[in-house]
Amino acid sequence: MPTKLLICLFSGGLLSYFMCLDLAQARTRPKLETGLGVVYFQFPHYLGANQYYKGTLPFPLLIYRTDFFEIGQESKLFLLDSESVELDIALNGRAPVESDDEDATPPDDFDNPRAELSRFTNYTRRGMPNLPFALFFGFQLRIFFSDHLVAELPFVNGATVGSGFAAVGNTFEPTLEFRVLGRDSDHSLDFSVNWLYGDHNYNEFYYRVREKHILDDRPLFRPDGGLVAYQYGISTFWELTDRWGFGGTYFFNDMTFSAVRNSPLVISQTSRNFGVVLRYIFYKSSETVQVR
Repeated sequence: MPTKLLICLFSGGLLSYFMCLDLAQARTRPKLETGLGVVYFQFPHYLGANQYYKGTLPFPLLIYRTDFFEIGQESKLFLLDSESVELDIALNGRAPVESDDEDATPPDDFDNPRAELSRFTNYTRRGMPNLPFALFFGFQLRIFFSDHLVAELPFVNGATVGSGFAAVGNTFEPTLEFRVLGRDSDHSLDFSVNWLYGDHNYNEFYYRVREKHILDDRPLFRPDGGLVAYQYGISTFWELTDRWGFGGTYFFNDMTFSAVRNSPLVISQTSRNFGVVLRYIFYKSSETVQVR
């Protein structure tokens, strides 16, 4: 169970996010930091699901920095780095989803779009193949309009991991973020909006219903490429002391205008991701580097 939780946490992007909520701010940082943290998290099995991964999990923290890459935060490798523009490697993931057997007993409120069911298997996809963990790799352009306003333009290609290699598809996720406290603050309070677009292969991978998987309440569906969801977010992190830090994040997902909103696998057109984290740094190297 802890291993599955850890995979889900990484794939949702929460752990890497919490480890470096202040990563883009320019200042001197230790070259190496180690520590521990604990996070409470909640996010849907996939966008459109009303079944969620929820839990509390401790995690180790290891951060290594140089002038042109970072490991253990966003694992950034700068290809271009200037005052107003950054180009670096983009890496993220999607959670694995285990489908219930076709004859499984339905959970209470399984078809209620307002429900947020805490489950490790998915009833909506009963009888369908499991969705494996998917790793997405590509490039991200980050444009700073000011110390407070930044645009991020990640383009990534996905493939399954751990159950054989299979192409997942491409996504493009333009994001606009307003940083209330600016780039140079030791704390952060950020508001963001982003648009997740999937190509034909991506949307088919997560939302297609093939003829052999048709049920009375699950008709045939083959999506086109296009918008998957809007996402509105707020995040904050505070350095309580030189070693203690506390933060939180909340994202609201809206599929009202999604290209896949009519898929029978989409039970709820709105969902939310959130989490809170407490971390402690017990070692900081004396050698430092300049980071943004």
